[in-house]
Amino acid sequence: MGLEGNALLLGLDIGGVNIKCSSVQWKDAGHLEQAISTKTFFPLWKQSITELHVELARVMAVHLAKYLSRNDHEIRLTVYPCASITGELSDAFASKKEGIERITSSLGSALDAVREAYPATFCTIMEPRFVAVDGTLRTMQQANARHREVAAANWHATAAWVGSFVPDCILMDCGSTTTDIIPIMAGKPSPKGKTDLDRLRSGELVYTGALRATIPSIARAVPIHGELVPVSFEKFALMADVHLLLGNITREQYDCDTADGRSTSIDDCKKRLARIVCEDAAELGDDVILEMARFLANAQVKMVQDALARVIARGHANRSIVVTGLGEAPIAMQAAEQAGCKDIISLAGKIGTAASIASSSVGILHILATWLDEAGFDGW
Repeated sequence: MGLEGNALLLGLDIGGVNIKCSSVQWKDAGHLEQAISTKTFFPLWKQSITELHVELARVMAVHLAKYLSRNDHEIRLTVYPCASITGELSDAFASKKEGIERITSSLGSALDAVREAYPATFCTIMEPRFVAVDGTLRTMQQANARHREVAAANWHATAAWVGSFVPDCILMDCGSTTTDIIPIMAGKPSPKGKTDLDRLRSGELVYTGALRATIPSIARAVPIHGELVPVSFEKFALMADVHLLLGNITREQYDCDTADGRSTSIDDCKKRLARIVCEDAAELGDDVILEMARFLANAQVKMVQDALARVIARGHANRSIVVTGLGEAPIAMQAAEQAGCKDIISLAGKIGTAASIASSSVGILHILATWLDEAGFDGW
């Protein structure tokens, strides 16, 4: 069997909050719904940047172990790692340039650690490549030299993959922190903006998601006994509390830090939400708190709906809408329906919920497989 027959594709999306990883063997690259996908909460701003290489090594080792165990060490794998980076925006770094350099270096160190753990007898691990905003792949040296071209490029990977089976659509990827709204034309991502700034300006990036959005970023007032009461501009609660109370997410999916460091129990969610109007949950009562939660959830959907309407107005009417991410059902799908969209496609229905939540890393597998198919394995 040739080199390509033993190839394992490894896609990583290294964010400021989460590390998403997907893997698939080359022989299955045409069926990415079979990819193994994981998502790990890892906030870089908690000085954990110094431990990023350790966590990346652990994540990759988990994926490698599944395939080596499957092959009983009889087949030596050749691993092709490819990453997108969004964590450069984290305030763990003084600049995006520093962020890119530190993260690429961390991945390099992590791969060295994995090589030590899995000798060449079992697998050969190639040098990493990085996805750029134009969908091309860059070496570590190239990524560091032209850091702005690889910064925040994960949206392109997801959109390129979705475009391979829904060639004319709008992708709505609603994650824990942000929502991407990307037009796709003739199978190609066709956004108005490519940088975070330009995508914020165009409505193609909405800084709201299913978990980490703060309450004041959604609404400045909430209903209490029939009147709107201004909220405190403290970080007393998150939209994760809202969505858990409404049954939109599970406690397992509430995998970020809570605002007060307490548990993700229903009672603690109620207490945090009550605190946004400077009150105790016992004083407000369940009915009032749930009314607040429904109001906030609707307001968040309206934010995304308004951004979607802006994108649609730029010549993208009557396109299919593909929704994905942790906020697929409670936010993206609701926003698309309220915007009057008729053909709404759930990516979770195609690849499963876990892979949909990590769809950016699955998209990287698509970018990687396409590159290898065109350039060949010798071109690595």
